[in-house]
Amino acid sequence: MLAHDGTLGPVTTTLVVVYVAVAVSSIITPGRPVAWWAARAGSALLGLDFLAAVGDRFGLFGEPGTGGASWGSWGRFVDYTESLTPWWPWPQVPAVTATVAEVTLGGLLLAGIWWRWVGKAAAGLLFVYLVTMALELGWAEVLTFGVPVLLGGALLGSARGAARRWPWWSAARPD
Repeated sequence: MLAHDGTLGPVTTTLVVVYVAVAVSSIITPGRPVAWWAARAGSALLGLDFLAAVGDRFGLFGEPGTGGASWGSWGRFVDYTESLTPWWPWPQVPAVTATVAEVTLGGLLLAGIWWRWVGKAAAGLLFVYLVTMALELGWAEVLTFGVPVLLGGALLGSARGAARRWPWWSAARPD
C-alpha cells in the first residue's frame, strides 16, 4: 500500500481518510444516517481493496514491480505466501485459501450483505495477516500493506448498526 518510493500510496491515503471520517462521524453523530452511510462507504472500499489485491495476483495492474502492482503474478504471490508460512509444506494451499477468502469477503462487503458478520470475518482474516506478517517478516511489512488501517476499517464497518428505516436526509428519527 506504500508507493515504490516509500510514500503513502493513493489507495492507503483514501482508506485512511475514509476510515477517519467514519470514526469521527460515528462519534459526533452516533446512530445517524451520516455515520451509517460513512461506514457503508468504508466497507465498500475495503471490499474493493480485497478484490484489487486478488486482481494484482493475476497481473491486473501490470508486471511485478511496476506502479500499482505488489505481486503482479500468481507465482510471485505464492512465493510471498511461502515466506509468510515457511512451516507449511505446500504454499499453494494458503495462497488459494487467502484468495478465495478475499474474493468472497470482497464481494460481500461490496454488496453490503450481512455486513456485521462479513466485517467481523474480514477483520479476522486481516488479524491473521497481521500476526503472520509481524512474526515472519516484521512490523515494517505490516505497515507497508496498511493492515492495521484495513483491520480498523473492517471493525468500523461491522459496527455500523442496523439499516435505517427513515429517510437518509432526515435528521430526526420518527417515533
